[in-house]
Amino acid sequence: MNGVMAGELSNDAWLAGLRARDADVLAALRERICLGLRAALGQRSDAGELDLDDFAQESVLRVLDKLDSFRSEARFTTWAMAIAVRLSLTQLRRKSHKDVSLDDSLGAALSDKTNSPEGAVHGARTEMFVRLQQGVQEALSERQRQVILAELDGVPQVVLAEQLSVSPGAIYKTSHDARKKLKAYLAGAGYDSETVGELLAGR
Repeated sequence: MNGVMAGELSNDAWLAGLRARDADVLAALRERICLGLRAALGQRSDAGELDLDDFAQESVLRVLDKLDSFRSEARFTTWAMAIAVRLSLTQLRRKSHKDVSLDDSLGAALSDKTNSPEGAVHGARTEMFVRLQQGVQEALSERQRQVILAELDGVPQVVLAEQLSVSPGAIYKTSHDARKKLKAYLAGAGYDSETVGELLAGR
């Protein structure tokens, strides 16, 4: 880059170099992302050095795809790192659930909550979970049950979308509709909206 350090590049210089697929600018971006990811994720037990290298490479490709969406009021490197961190966290969520079958997760969340010692301590809370189970079975479609129970079991929406071969947007809408139905079901059973919200948030 003619002796210019990557940190000294302007937004316009980054954009011009990346659009031209300049090898030095691409290498500088990858190095900057690698350093940023090590700082942001290096302490995580599920993010090894090879993972971070892979994430950095994928992030460079993602940044190249999104160049036209960059707005120059932000620093280019800050914008690129935000993309890299989001991508990396998504990949780590996928990695943590890659061996989890959707079928295995169905019912686990609610049955664990109702049978746990914590759930048995307060009869009212236990009864609310029982009502929620009933609502899942009586008020939701099969696909809504799949999505809501898997979510309550901690499966990320991006992983659900892959397992069900649908778009993340479709999972979001299914989850949204299912939660509305469950809130209405529980409200009909006498639980106010505040209590229902706490229950569905898992608090």
